[in-house]
Amino acid sequence: MKTVLILTYYWPPSAGSGVQRWLKFAKYLPSYGWRPVIVTPRNGTAPYYDKGLLQDVPSEAEVLHTGTLEPFAIYNALQGKKKDTPIPVGMMGLTEKKGVFHKLSSYLRANLFVPDARKGWVPYAQKAALARIAQGGIDVLVTTGPPHSTHLAGLAIHQKTGIPWLADLRDPWTNIYYNQTLPRTAATQAKDLAWETEVVQTASAVTVVSPGMADEFGPRARQLQIIYNGYDADDLPAQRPAPHTGFCLSHVGNFFPALESPGLVAALAELVAQEPGFAQDLQLRFTGLLDAGVEARLREAGLGPYLHLTPPVSHHEAVVEMLQASVLLFSIANEGNVRALVSGKIFEYLATGLPILPIGDNSSGAGTVLAQADQGPMLPHDDTPGIKQALLTAYHAWIAHGKRPVVRSSASAEAFSREGLTGQLAHLLAGLAS
Repeated sequence: MKTVLILTYYWPPSAGSGVQRWLKFAKYLPSYGWRPVIVTPRNGTAPYYDKGLLQDVPSEAEVLHTGTLEPFAIYNALQGKKKDTPIPVGMMGLTEKKGVFHKLSSYLRANLFVPDARKGWVPYAQKAALARIAQGGIDVLVTTGPPHSTHLAGLAIHQKTGIPWLADLRDPWTNIYYNQTLPRTAATQAKDLAWETEVVQTASAVTVVSPGMADEFGPRARQLQIIYNGYDADDLPAQRPAPHTGFCLSHVGNFFPALESPGLVAALAELVAQEPGFAQDLQLRFTGLLDAGVEARLREAGLGPYLHLTPPVSHHEAVVEMLQASVLLFSIANEGNVRALVSGKIFEYLATGLPILPIGDNSSGAGTVLAQADQGPMLPHDDTPGIKQALLTAYHAWIAHGKRPVVRSSASAEAFSREGLTGQLAHLLAGLAS
């Protein structure tokens, strides 16, 4: 077997979308002749944890844990919180009013911790990786971000050792949509862009998760390949769970302010006011972190009685929750470079075979994936009539099906299986190693 050294900040028992991609690659790489060696922090900060994910780590994997310097521990201490208090996810809470302390910490985070607040892990990751390389047998180096500071470790290691280096970008770097809301100075933006360009131009190859990201990074990369996120068939239970009672519109995963859809809120409010049956049957379920401002606006619209809120659950429980829905709500950010964003959740949604209510820009990367899977077009965030009609159509189909979910073949999702996508990665690694 050949050996690939993977630097990833997020690794089980940390949970969330940042873990899934390389955990699943590592799971299936041995079947393609690659042994993964993982370098990850011992006590990194994460929004939540899921020890169940550890069962996907293959026996062939070697996992090296390092120290790290975490500014979030200091941030929590200043607020009188425990150092291991879960940190905010992305731009969660962005719409809430902030005090002086929050504004100051936001400014420092935006301009002092560049590219990101995980940069304190870089020297530890670099030291551990170089020590392992010195032992011999490493064929390819991989870094994955966010946090994109991880790529700075890869840059230094590649320049020092000459080992072929794959830089994997799961999200945009400087053009990520929430950077537009941060108080970044011109000097900070220039510094961050310079690092991004150096990484993309220097890496032996770059992988991205969407056509939009390929457009953005392709002209600067020596070699670039799109490898989508996907779903793992092993995560789907052998027996489909019983659906929730009622017509359940479910969103599984964290719901940020940028995902909020005025058209959806208005459509739901109109339907519960105009359609007695709909109002009686509706459940509006959010599993994961729901932004407090978004929740407040849902309640202000009269949708409070229909809300069912569940805090973050294990990945297994999240998949079960998807399968118990009537319709799955999929919303993408209504700002920034939407062509670059393809949430990993969309592939698991597709694998369920359930109807999806997709909201966002139809020209986005997510829109492209949905089209490939023969799903309907995405609806704009402000398209109240279109969203309302889509909900009514799904509701009437649910009633006609005996008030049970309408499940169609998920064959169109098979192109996005984690095992098959790992085959694409293995082929790329083989080319780099040779």
